[in-house]
Formats: sequence, structure tokens, C-alpha cells
Amino acid sequence: MDDLPGEEFDRGIKKWGGFFLSEHSEQIEREKQHFNWKEKMSEEHIERILSDALLHQKVVVIQQKLVDYDLNPFPKEDVEGRIIGMENGEIWLRSEETNVKILFTDIHHISCRKQDAKWYM
Repeated sequence: MDDLPGEEFDRGIKKWGGFFLSEHSEQIEREKQHFNWKEKMSEEHIERILSDALLHQKVVVIQQKLVDYDLNPFPKEDVEGRIIGMENGEIWLRSEETNVKILFTDIHHISCRKQDAKWYM
């Protein structure tokens, strides 16, 4: 490329690379961390797992359905915790950080986390 006399050579996108690098690397990390969809479960199967988890105080792992207006095609991070209550289609979980409310109709997949070995056994 021939430069015109008196004009400075423009390196193009390379000179802007520093501005985009951190945002671009954050986006790449988010894409790496996306979660895959698990098998969709029937309401009866979800109810059985919820009942068992409540009765035996098991930790459940819940994958929620997407909200209609969410443009991200990947599922959100799974919600994990012990069931502390269920009423009127709402399920309350106690996670490590806080209590979380999930609607029964928002559950896409649920499973019980494998129990850790008891310290006294």
C-alpha cells in the first residue's frame, strides 16, 4: 500500500486491539463456560425427585427453562441446594449463599447430587 505524501501510515485494527482485548477475552470465557441442555423431564418425574429430595434432605441440582425474552440460547447456571419448602408451585432452596425461589413450571431438569460420605462412618 502506497502512502500519500504527508499522510501517516494507519495500522488499521491493530492499533485498536488493546481496547477490545479485555472485552473480547471476557466474551470468550463466557462462551467456554456455557452449559449444555440436559434432558427435558416430565412433571411426574420432577415431582418424584422433589418428593424424594425433600423426604431425605438431599441436595438437588435444577436446570431452569429459558425465559421467553432471553436471547441467550444457552441455559443458565444450575441452581443447587436443599429444599426448605414447597407451596403453591414454588420451591424454596437453601443454597450456600442464600435462599432461592424457583417456580415448578420453570424446571427443565432436576437431579439429586450424589451424597458425600458421612464423616462419622
